[in-house]
Amino acid sequence: VQQDGASIVVGPLLKNNVEELLKSNTPLNVLALNQPENIENRVNICYFALSPEDEARDAARHIRDQGKQAPLVLIPRSSLGDRVANAFAQEWQKLGGGTVLQQKFGSTSELRAGVNGGSGIALTGSPITPRATTDSGMTTNNPTLQTTPTDDQFTNNGGRVDAVYIVATPGEIAFIKPMIAMRNGSQSGATLYASSRSAQGTAGPDFRLEMEGLQYSEIPMLAGGNLPLMQQALSAVNNDYSLARMYAMG
Repeated sequence: VQQDGASIVVGPLLKNNVEELLKSNTPLNVLALNQPENIENRVNICYFALSPEDEARDAARHIRDQGKQAPLVLIPRSSLGDRVANAFAQEWQKLGGGTVLQQKFGSTSELRAGVNGGSGIALTGSPITPRATTDSGMTTNNPTLQTTPTDDQFTNNGGRVDAVYIVATPGEIAFIKPMIAMRNGSQSGATLYASSRSAQGTAGPDFRLEMEGLQYSEIPMLAGGNLPLMQQALSAVNNDYSLARMYAMG
């Protein structure tokens, strides 16, 4: 690329390709459209990403602003879940909040088995001990996340969970929300929040009805506050909601 006269690279988009680019030690100026698991500070590289960790911090601020005191983070059993849980708990405690609970869920097939078995999801969990993040954005140690806890495990400061932040795909949350209601009833008192990972712009009426009462996080362009801009973005990607956020990145 440099031999062709290029002085700046915009991309890559995929995380693994960004990591490969870092390994190449390119001297070119790079605007990467994603960020690697472990961010390296280099004078010639900028990361421009829709980070789930940043979204989790925003969610913590929003939930705190709504007066909630006892949050539970419901996350996938993965490194993504680890990072989101840590980011949420760090921000929550920075805002003066107390303990944040965590609970992991498994695959879609495991969730389906839970629905069929009538087990539901209890609003309980184990405390997150936030790990410090270095200046480079690297987490020094991931929080330990356990499998689904039982009712006699930790509850937040001896009180009832009043907010649940869910990080799940549309397919996963289609099981998770009914499982929460199955175990706790519709009057549990906990407000449910979901990351933009759960958003499905093309969802049918049945899915929307099932998700009633769930608060999604979304970028302002797609949140509905400016309908002409939202329609412009969707039109640019042939109404493919999964690609619309890329429009906001230019």
